[in-house]
Amino acid sequence: MDNIGILSSLIGINSIYPNENDIANYIKDILKDKIEVNEDLYNGRVNLFGSRGNAKVLFYAHLDTVDSTKDNWHTNPLKAEVVDNRVIGLGASDDKSGLANIISLIINTDLPLKFLFCSDEENISEGVWHFINNKKDFFEGVKLIISAEPSFGFNVSDITNKRSGRVVFNITFQGDKKHIMYYKEAKDAIESFSEFSYKLYNNRSNFINSVIHISKVYGESIGMSICGLVDCDVEALINTPDTIESIRNKIQQFTNEPVKIKERKTPYLEPYSFDNIENKDTILNIVKEVTGEDAHFISRTSVADDNVLALTRIPVLTIGAKGGNEHKADEFVYIDKLNQAYNIYKRLLSLYK
Repeated sequence: MDNIGILSSLIGINSIYPNENDIANYIKDILKDKIEVNEDLYNGRVNLFGSRGNAKVLFYAHLDTVDSTKDNWHTNPLKAEVVDNRVIGLGASDDKSGLANIISLIINTDLPLKFLFCSDEENISEGVWHFINNKKDFFEGVKLIISAEPSFGFNVSDITNKRSGRVVFNITFQGDKKHIMYYKEAKDAIESFSEFSYKLYNNRSNFINSVIHISKVYGESIGMSICGLVDCDVEALINTPDTIESIRNKIQQFTNEPVKIKERKTPYLEPYSFDNIENKDTILNIVKEVTGEDAHFISRTSVADDNVLALTRIPVLTIGAKGGNEHKADEFVYIDKLNQAYNIYKRLLSLYK
């Protein structure tokens, strides 16, 4: 079966987060005669992984999709439609195009490779975090990780070797509640927050590599009282050489209240950059030969499971098909771009034999 047939089958399986097990079962069945498929289970959900031969390249894709089925689709989102140069359907681009290409590579070649398909990418990357914390030995011998995430507006010839990180900080401004008649003697939490937000926004240009904004604010006064508490979240999109801690320290300069990392189930994602890549020029030449376009290494201002994989210190390159309408109605992938990505993967495997 070719990548278009596989993609069509994958689109027909509902894998909207957090329901990845059906698509995992399909993948296990279709690959069972070509490679041993292993399961990494957590909280009733599944990651799939496997290896063939003396593999030096690991291919990565995620199993889940975003739910856009309630949007105004012109086709059945869970049935693939091929129109001219497009395959249309839920996840056609993000990331069933990547899954289809990797599965097709496993079925239609005997080249050594490793693969990893994880759950929960469209949420908080719980799947890949579980995997790297429990299966560290799986990465032994790997020289390159290829993420099959779609291009999201870039060309297939645009190779991502850098990504931003993301974090949310929380700050609580404590006031001193008093009746409004005694406001001169009170400490107004809203006033404290206002002073902080003024300083933060007027110094945003000093965050040269990163972007910050206040994403949530809550505070109120009860009756005719001065506000005693304001709670706010500050979100940061982080680019190297900044780190989560360096951004926290910068924000801390604008308030005496503690700037804390907002709790969540998995860690926030640090930025990464891989500049020293083995076979760098050869990779660029392969991509140029396949696509007919000048190939470039680029940085993306977005986060993905790729950020977690980068913690292995193995170079991570994002090379995926080009499509459109990801996370909304009429999602699609270009068939010629899907095939370009597939051919690049095949050439890279031959390079790392």
